[in-house]
Amino acid sequence: MKLLYICCIFLVSVLLNGCGGYQAIPQKVGNNYYLVGDDNCRRGREIRNGIVECYDADGNYKGTRSAMTQQDMYMWNARRQQEIAEQQMLNQQMHYYNMQQQMQNLNNRLYLGY
Repeated sequence: MKLLYICCIFLVSVLLNGCGGYQAIPQKVGNNYYLVGDDNCRRGREIRNGIVECYDADGNYKGTRSAMTQQDMYMWNARRQQEIAEQQMLNQQMHYYNMQQQMQNLNNRLYLGY
């Protein structure tokens, strides 16, 4: 039952973090920071102050994005820190589960006299 719970947490974590594809991260283009790097904006080119044109991996134009504000940067960083904390918690839960399994296997061997 715990394994099912841990697997569900892992799947939710993967889905929330965007399984597959690329994840946008703040990148400095010109004098501003933009969310660039995801599938719809693999690379950006600043066309004027505060606006960047986005292109996919094949060089196709995908639209424009505005520069990030200080609040945008703060929120992006807070979400990233939360994702890191969630991943660390998941890793600890997996480690705890593995230790429980090892102890159970050892107890079974001792009980059965292997």
